[in-house]
Amino acid sequence: MLIECPRCLHEMDRHAHLGDPSKQPRTGDVTVCIRCAAILVFDTVDVREPTEEEAIEFASDNGLQILRSVIVKLSVNPASVETVLRVWNDRRKARHR
Repeated sequence: MLIECPRCLHEMDRHAHLGDPSKQPRTGDVTVCIRCAAILVFDTVDVREPTEEEAIEFASDNGLQILRSVIVKLSVNPASVETVLRVWNDRRKARHR
């Protein structure tokens, strides 16, 4: 699935569900742009920026804000971001076994 960030126009060809990497995104699911850390919402065929109400809700989601912070801090090296996400996902899976 190829998606384009509406904010920075970065094309992303991957997604990861932190609980189950085999899951495909559904309408209403949330993602974060790996380049600009914009919070995005999956729509029926693409992603969009959140509505005002969604933005307020996402601002209080600590996990989402931590993820954005990590992306911003590691944005100088995109490979590092992917490594952090993979390690985070592996640790979450290990806790649920």
